[in-house]
Amino acid sequence: MLSCCALTTRAADYYAAQNGQTPASPYDTWAKAASNIQDAVNAASTYDTVWVGAGRYTVPPNATNYHGTNVVFINRSLTLQSSNGVPGDTIIDGSGTNRGIAIISSARWTLKGLVISNCFATNWGGGIYNLPAAGTGTLQNCVVTDNSVGWGTAAEGGGIWANALVAFNYDISNCVFRNNRCLSVASSNWHGTGGGAVLGAYTGGGGTLTDCLIENNAAGYRGGGIYLGYETKKHNFERCIIRGNRTEYAVNAIYGGAGVYGSGMCRVSMRNCLLCNNWTAASGGAFTSQGQGITTQEFYNCTIVSNRAPWGGGGIFIRTWAAAQSYNPVVRVYNSIIYSNEFGYNISMLAPTNGAASNAFFYSCSFPSNANFLLSGEGNTTNRPQFANFPGQDFRLAYNSPCINAGTNLDWMTGTLDLDGKNRIRYGRTDMGAFENIFNGTVFGIQ
Repeated sequence: MLSCCALTTRAADYYAAQNGQTPASPYDTWAKAASNIQDAVNAASTYDTVWVGAGRYTVPPNATNYHGTNVVFINRSLTLQSSNGVPGDTIIDGSGTNRGIAIISSARWTLKGLVISNCFATNWGGGIYNLPAAGTGTLQNCVVTDNSVGWGTAAEGGGIWANALVAFNYDISNCVFRNNRCLSVASSNWHGTGGGAVLGAYTGGGGTLTDCLIENNAAGYRGGGIYLGYETKKHNFERCIIRGNRTEYAVNAIYGGAGVYGSGMCRVSMRNCLLCNNWTAASGGAFTSQGQGITTQEFYNCTIVSNRAPWGGGGIFIRTWAAAQSYNPVVRVYNSIIYSNEFGYNISMLAPTNGAASNAFFYSCSFPSNANFLLSGEGNTTNRPQFANFPGQDFRLAYNSPCINAGTNLDWMTGTLDLDGKNRIRYGRTDMGAFENIFNGTVFGIQ
């Protein structure tokens, strides 16, 4: 009998800390931990983990300059993780003049439990810059806040810029993107893109955002919250809140997408999401899709309310580029509330010249939209949704809402949760919107 044994190398652990340890290479214990993150990263090999203790980490003496000075520079596949895995105590601080993290040509990277704050770049990715050859990026339990990119002619991605030339997949969960800025004013509309994040790839790729909060980010032209690139695979949003984001300039009215902007052949699917109080100076207060090819945008059990745009849909705006007028955009809306979005239609679709836009709008609540996108499917209502506290921004359903038990159950709902983390189907039939209603019960005493 012959046996073959494959040699494997166990991934190693390295450490950085700021709590009185005695730093000593190779920084492989807490007692010998590096005093800055870069030393520990330099000691690590591919697929190793660098653990980071509590503290505020600024630019080290051995900082790498790659499209600007970086607090941390990573050029191999590895995991960078806070000591307890949750954000708050472990902060990467660019001091307002330096980028937080640059990740270059990494097939697989993971960031966990970090705060990336007060960072700046003149070009791409104030908080995090990632230019992978291909691969997967994972961001878990991180807070990306108060970062920005400058006023240069190629400024994109205030919080994070991950835009590959080939297939790139991302997995972002339990993260916050807040108060990031990309307000470049350039002669080209291409710039000033993605206040909170730029996520994309030119050939293939896609990803998922789960249980994320994207709020109060700003861009000059497109994607105040998030800009999504050209890939043909889907970008999936699950239980995300996208609110208070903005795009500030209207050089071209077709741009905008204050909450989310999808470009090229990008396809988006949103489930159990809330998009509210986003505003743009152009089109699509909550969401804009500028398609090139056959693109399908999907909204399931979403609440899209109180967004603003002066043109092309206060809530949702979908069109094809002029050069792609032979394609019909497709939108599917199920069990959603799209209401009280200002200055124009709640949903607006600009149909190609050769035919009408295609749509599926079922068991949802909205005012009628424009003539080429009629709310003609089954189970729809134009009655007011009756939120629990509309002035107080509580978009859960009041006890008398016509949206309660008015949706249609779909296969994917089995075992899933609503935006509050409660069972999606509670009383036999799903509600419309991102929140499943819970009736107030009566307690009976038996003696």
